[in-house]
Amino acid sequence: SLRGPVMAEDGDLVNAKLSRLAELRVEEMPDAYRVNSRKEELMLEYVGKFVRHFSSLHPERPPLMLTPCNECGRRKFVCTTLRPTQVPYTELYDYDKCARFVAQFIAYEPLDLPTSLPAILPSPATVMDWQAGDSFDCAQLLCSLLLGVGYDAYVVSGYAPKAVALADQSSVILPALRPAPAAPPAESPPPKKYAVRPRKALSSNFLKQREAEIAAAAHGDSTAIAPKGQGQSEPALPAAAEDHQVDELQGRRVHAWVLVLAGKRMLEASLFLEPTTGSSYSLSSAPYRTIESVWNTSNYWVNLQGPLPPAELSYDLAAPAKWEGLLAESESELVDDNDDDPTLAAVELAAGRAGTPGAEPPQKVGVEAGASALAADRTRMDMPPAWSARIRLDRERLQARCPAAQRLTTYHTAHLEQFPPYSREDGLVERMTIFSDIEMEDAYEVRESYRNRKDKLSSRTVNQREGRTVETFEPGRSRALRELVSIEGSRREFRYYDGARLDGLMSRTEVFGDKTTLTYSGDGSTLTQRTASYAEASPGSGPTVRKMTERYRRTDEVDAEADVAKRTFDLANGVIKVRYHFGQDRVTRSWRTYSKQGHRVVQVDPFSRTPTDTELQEEYAQLQQAERESLTQLRETDRQAKDELTRRADEEAVIAEAMDEDEQVFGDGNFALPRHLSVSAYDTGRSKLVLSHDETEEVAEVPRDFLTPFLPRQLSPEAPPLTREEALRVRDDCLRSLKDRLVERATIVQSRLDEENAALSKRQTTFQRNRDHMDPREEEEYEAFCQEAMFRIQILEQRLERHTELSLHKYAELDTRLRSDLRLAALAG
Repeated sequence: SLRGPVMAEDGDLVNAKLSRLAELRVEEMPDAYRVNSRKEELMLEYVGKFVRHFSSLHPERPPLMLTPCNECGRRKFVCTTLRPTQVPYTELYDYDKCARFVAQFIAYEPLDLPTSLPAILPSPATVMDWQAGDSFDCAQLLCSLLLGVGYDAYVVSGYAPKAVALADQSSVILPALRPAPAAPPAESPPPKKYAVRPRKALSSNFLKQREAEIAAAAHGDSTAIAPKGQGQSEPALPAAAEDHQVDELQGRRVHAWVLVLAGKRMLEASLFLEPTTGSSYSLSSAPYRTIESVWNTSNYWVNLQGPLPPAELSYDLAAPAKWEGLLAESESELVDDNDDDPTLAAVELAAGRAGTPGAEPPQKVGVEAGASALAADRTRMDMPPAWSARIRLDRERLQARCPAAQRLTTYHTAHLEQFPPYSREDGLVERMTIFSDIEMEDAYEVRESYRNRKDKLSSRTVNQREGRTVETFEPGRSRALRELVSIEGSRREFRYYDGARLDGLMSRTEVFGDKTTLTYSGDGSTLTQRTASYAEASPGSGPTVRKMTERYRRTDEVDAEADVAKRTFDLANGVIKVRYHFGQDRVTRSWRTYSKQGHRVVQVDPFSRTPTDTELQEEYAQLQQAERESLTQLRETDRQAKDELTRRADEEAVIAEAMDEDEQVFGDGNFALPRHLSVSAYDTGRSKLVLSHDETEEVAEVPRDFLTPFLPRQLSPEAPPLTREEALRVRDDCLRSLKDRLVERATIVQSRLDEENAALSKRQTTFQRNRDHMDPREEEEYEAFCQEAMFRIQILEQRLERHTELSLHKYAELDTRLRSDLRLAALAG
């Protein structure tokens, strides 16, 4: 059974492992959990002998994490508790993803006794079922997953600060808010052999001394001559010093984490993984205090380098002077069982007893003597196989992750809430709340991430100070909307996916009451931007367009004197101004002005032909038509923007109503898909559940009755039958309706056939008239058009012929069905 974290009255987490063990049915557990094999008993005896020798050599060292009890109360060696397992999901193939999964999936519970090792260490499979555990449980589970995917991983037992031991990240900056790492400085070019030396910056020492004296006189000499501790502010204490002041258990808090050594899986640098938070640290920046021991499935190593920080330790586990292995790893570490026990001599040597010939002085005997003493008493021992069951994880639990359907993590001035997919009606999976103060009372920005929404909403960011809201959508939404940015009372911007719209629109920016700017990709046409400026709206009326501006990109095939760069429609004054692109090697460009009072032409090229008045008048008429078309397109984009805003408001209102109804998705294992979420076709398990759910709720379809719309009244077993006149009227109405539909269909096909014939005839006439002046390319286009037209005409003729035949058949079939219908039995009388 799944158990979430237990909270104390003061809000702190409580270790509920004992309560879970009380509910565990030991008799139903596998035999390997309840009984030790012969090899395990031998290993426990060997470990006991190692502990006695180690305690005699290092009486000041605390107990080691070697043989705790499992969930069934049976003592097990920690190395055999690990069970390397590779789960069949690519999401858990990399070390960082595995660490984040364990941190999110397992509800962390601090140790009952923060300065003592846990007495019970359950199997990783049981921890996975419980979804709760302390740091040792999480570290064992994470190490088993990493070993299963090929990493050189080890469980580390040591000491950590209070914040790490309690998984308190209130002093840690949220990863999404951390500044981006600075780019590496650009490499300076190699110095030239004959480079000119830079001038030396000359400065006057006298002036510097004079400025220092003036500054000291202005601020007074009290701070300059005051003794230490007077007149000066005390520097801020480092984090470690502050922790030492507030934590009574400084340096004694037991903790477990995971060490991953470089080498395997192409890992370049060794690192530490914190299973309670999912964070990774380099060996030089780890926040841990000291390390007592490390282990994996092959051996157990004890740290002999003293209580040094992890950054100062050597992680060469093959060095016996630095790490003492419990099992022998080479033949040189083994001795014959019949030899004399050298342990006593090693102890005497370590104690520095006098009178021993050739004995070294006591001050030169230390860790090396203890290591050699332990290494001397070795026999070949094989590691027993893992007794824990394989770690099993289904897809639903992998996606759910959060043990209580919600996970709240407190960071420095930020809250991070995480939800499983399909657990909420609105599809929310993550909410990040950013505060402006340390007390976390003034929230100024909220960032939300969504998944599997039918409306394709993927994220929403609300900045409450600026009144700014940014909504991002996945591809597939209608009108290819990618992002919607709104600043309350100021502006609104629609951004679209590139190349997804037929009109090439990329963005629409609206400054309320002032201006609207439309940006185009310029792929299908040369138009790149259209801007509309509004006049001041009068009371009771909407904004009126005062001026429109269009910008076009340069077309190399067209002469710059005829290639339009900008068109301005001054609707208020009735003036149209056209500017052309700059010509090659020119700093001025041509432009023209059109109005009802007259036209003005300015040409830069003196050799270009001056347009005639007739041509200017025709261009003016074309520009007036373009002005009307631009205004129509502008209003169409305005209408689409209003429709999109209305649609967004309706979508959010419906989802908010569903959230108010408290429609939960998960409950007692029953699956219910929220109405506003979609299921991917690749999610086979959930897709099958959705199909089965839809089939159970499918309502039996009522068969269609072709005669019901024509009956004068509803016929029931108690109602009188139709008279002959009523039956004849019903039959005639039914046949007439079918005939009208068939004739309408035939008319549509015939009209399309006539249009194709007319278009072909017109094209043939034009070809015959201009045949002598056509080039081969135009003739090929004509032949291709004729072939396509004849193909369409042939298809339409066949469709019309088939429709005629089917119409006669359908009419006769309906007449037969009417005659045999019992409700029209009066027709036979």
